[in-house]
Amino acid sequence: MKLFWFELLYPLFLWLLALLPVIAFIEFRSLRFWLKSNISSNIKSSKIPTFNFLLRLILKSVAFIIFVLILTNPGYTHVQTEESRKWIDIVLLLDVSTSMLAEDMEPNRIEAAKWVIKDFVSKLVSDRLAFILFAWKPFVSIPLTFDYDYISSYVSTITTMSINQRAQYLDFDWVLKNLSWTSIWDALIMWTDALIAANNWDTKREKAIILITDWAAETWIHPKIAVKYVIEKWIKIYSIWMWKKEWAPLCITNALGVKDCLYDTDTWLPRIVKVDEEMLNFLSASTWWKSYSASSNDALQKIFNDLSKLNKSEIKVKEIKSFLPAYPIFLISLLAILSILSFLEFKTRLNLNGIS
Repeated sequence: MKLFWFELLYPLFLWLLALLPVIAFIEFRSLRFWLKSNISSNIKSSKIPTFNFLLRLILKSVAFIIFVLILTNPGYTHVQTEESRKWIDIVLLLDVSTSMLAEDMEPNRIEAAKWVIKDFVSKLVSDRLAFILFAWKPFVSIPLTFDYDYISSYVSTITTMSINQRAQYLDFDWVLKNLSWTSIWDALIMWTDALIAANNWDTKREKAIILITDWAAETWIHPKIAVKYVIEKWIKIYSIWMWKKEWAPLCITNALGVKDCLYDTDTWLPRIVKVDEEMLNFLSASTWWKSYSASSNDALQKIFNDLSKLNKSEIKVKEIKSFLPAYPIFLISLLAILSILSFLEFKTRLNLNGIS
């Protein structure tokens, strides 16, 4: 029980304070009896030391209250909180292939992703974060770091031209036709190895990869091989598919605000971006990955709000309470009051003996 700034270990003793009226009654009865026995009837009432009696009664009441408080064992409680938490190493993989310019989100897929990523980073506390861009090949933009401000400022500068998407030994027209390629599986394997290496010295850290892509294409490593490899390393994967069920034309708004659509070089019809649903079905059936479908800006924001709580369930708080007794303060006060009472009692008796 808390009394002002003191913690009372045995608050039940406070019930003894109910005896205060009884003590006052006994004191009045004692005074009346003493006066009848020791003072003659012809003494004026003004000479009876009423003030001294009231002062002594107050001091006795205070002394009794302090005595009761001592019985409750008052003290100060200091609470020391120890928080153990499984911090997470998070790798953000962002697709910057040309298909991310599709404007089925406002203003387009990549800009919508950048906005929610910055909001996600602002909510991190002590999780290390790495940032990877990938298109036809993965590119390590920022290694694992706690510098969230730098990550946020870097995210603002990302475009589909942030990495060189030209494969010098491939026909670029073929690359463009395939939307600059999206080497999802290469990026996953590369950062699976990087996370394992980074955590050799810290086994307490969880490892998670957040993959943000429209899943328009894949290259190089076969998806089934990559998926099997990542699963064996027990790394949590959270994949976000930015797409609508309806096909989205690949349109780009240029610096003049004019919307240009990319055209297929064979049919000269607007280029269409669609998700690889066959691959999504394979992932759902063969892995324990947690996957999300973001078909709008609001849906994407909600997904990242959920992801910002990744490590909340791992927090363990341990409170250590230490108690510092405060009864010596009350004991000294009690002794001081008793000393004053003894002096007043002695003085009163001398005065009354003089009167009688």
